[in-house]
Amino acid sequence: MDGFCFPFVKFINFFAGVLVATTAANVLLASDAYAGLPNGWTQTGKKCNGFGYAKANTYYKLTKTNSSGTQVYGVWNDSQSKWAGSSKGSTVEYANNKMNTNCDVSTYQPT
Repeated sequence: MDGFCFPFVKFINFFAGVLVATTAANVLLASDAYAGLPNGWTQTGKKCNGFGYAKANTYYKLTKTNSSGTQVYGVWNDSQSKWAGSSKGSTVEYANNKMNTNCDVSTYQPT
């Protein structure tokens, strides 16, 4: 009986280990895919890719309502997971200007 059960138990333990490892990998991959935008901020307008040395960067113009009820804006560099310059909490004009600069366009279209 030991000759049959021992390899079977080893297989079950191996299978359980693989299942746990696969589940952990899927959770990590899924959480990385949705790391994206900062909490409380929503995208407004189109995203763009940088140019020149920064062409690998993807920029988003974001908006949110602050604690005083005012709409504030920012430009998020998704590739580096950080704000572009001092754009966090800025005006729409500043955020549009930052998008123009980062995306090498003359007029950023927010829609």
